[in-house]
Amino acid sequence: MRIQQSIERQAPAAGRRAGGHTPLRAAVRANVAFSATTGVLAVAGAPVFARHLGDVGEGALAGLGAALVLFAATVALLGWRSASARLGRVLAVLDAAWVAGSAVVLLVAGARFTTAGVLAVVGTSAAVGVLAVLEWRRSGGTAPARGPAPS
Repeated sequence: MRIQQSIERQAPAAGRRAGGHTPLRAAVRANVAFSATTGVLAVAGAPVFARHLGDVGEGALAGLGAALVLFAATVALLGWRSASARLGRVLAVLDAAWVAGSAVVLLVAGARFTTAGVLAVVGTSAAVGVLAVLEWRRSGGTAPARGPAPS
């Protein structure tokens, strides 16, 4: 609780609406739901998923799932009731790191994955990338440049 209070003091919740609901809080909750669901599925289904994804060890998949559940619990603790702009930006950066890390995994070890494995990595990364953009924009971060301004 102290961590959450500290984050809220440093950067108040962005775009607060009636009832305390904010677009940022919705993005944070979506991150929690996606991370927790993916983590639970990875832990519970590790023996089955590992066989279908390629040369992926059950232990590695279950460990990744457990880490995702822990991440989801931490994010829920920090931002379920009130998501600060700072928390949104931190999550956006972590999510962007996930996407970059997934690309590196596919570049370095892509041959070890089946088609289903590659699709799972790409699909998960796409969802995480969408969350990163939502968290960044809803936390007051700037939108990426879209080319030169018209003259």
